[in-house]
Amino acid sequence: MDDRRRRQLARNEALYRTVNEEIESLTETFAPAPASMTAVCECADESCTEEIELAIDVYEAVRADPTLFIAVPGHENLEVEVVAERHETFVVVCKDKSEGREVAIATDPRRG
Repeated sequence: MDDRRRRQLARNEALYRTVNEEIESLTETFAPAPASMTAVCECADESCTEEIELAIDVYEAVRADPTLFIAVPGHENLEVEVVAERHETFVVVCKDKSEGREVAIATDPRRG
């Protein structure tokens, strides 16, 4: 896979991450002290609409590292990422490849 394709896949994942940041913000606004949230899968497939239920503290732990993303099991793309953690209903993937890693860090909404 070439670097251009890796960048595009990483941009797709970064877009979903931005959506999930908004979902978390709305969840915290409308639910006092929420314990969990429903996020969208942050895989590279731009047509994916699958949802993931996860604890807010787990979501926060993933967001602490800009190279980590959450995905439905089976949605990971091992050509551009590695599975860092496996949970019952989702996996945490790490953008460890050059171009994808750079895009993930550069597009992190918490570091902007």
